[in-house]
Amino acid sequence: MKFILSYCLTFLVYTNIEAQISGGIISRDTLVRCVMDLRKDTTIINSKGAVINTSISGTGLFVLNEQDAYIVTAAHVAKSMDFSSYIIMGGSNDIPKKIYLLDLI
Repeated sequence: MKFILSYCLTFLVYTNIEAQISGGIISRDTLVRCVMDLRKDTTIINSKGAVINTSISGTGLFVLNEQDAYIVTAAHVAKSMDFSSYIIMGGSNDIPKKIYLLDLI
């Protein structure tokens, strides 16, 4: 887990970050690479009995502490997630990357 998270952080977040900070302010383009969308696909049945595929989602971000990496999010988002959940975050060439939480363990 530490290797994969460190790789994601190194590649997506901390690549040349010092060059993108101006006057102590991190640019929006730099910051957006730290933020992720946490999602869990689910199915609900509406009042008419129709099956609707939907997802539960919330935002989070990576925080790095020397050797460990953490996903930080609100408690209500964390409680909704499980091992079928995944994150979507900025990848190479601004193409979104989907990573299942199980792949980070």
